[in-house]
Amino acid sequence: MFVSGCYDILHGGHLEFWSMARALGTHLTVSFASDGVLAAHKANRRSSIPTEHKKQLIGGSHAGVTTVLHRHRHTRPCLKVVQRALK
Repeated sequence: MFVSGCYDILHGGHLEFWSMARALGTHLTVSFASDGVLAAHKANRRSSIPTEHKKQLIGGSHAGVTTVLHRHRHTRPCLKVVQRALK
């Protein structure tokens, strides 16, 4: 399974969402927004959590989770990176 979002302020709803997505397959890849994407998407608001810290929190939330930082406003380039990694 693949999910994508800003995940700027992590909360229990995100954990529940990832758990439900993880239950639909054997692996979950969570793509989250870089600081640049977040600033463009959220009217130049700075990230509330440093990127590396966010990556550790998301990746450690469930077994079988891979994190991918997306640097593009749209997810298609990120999906290509994931597809190459799965081959």
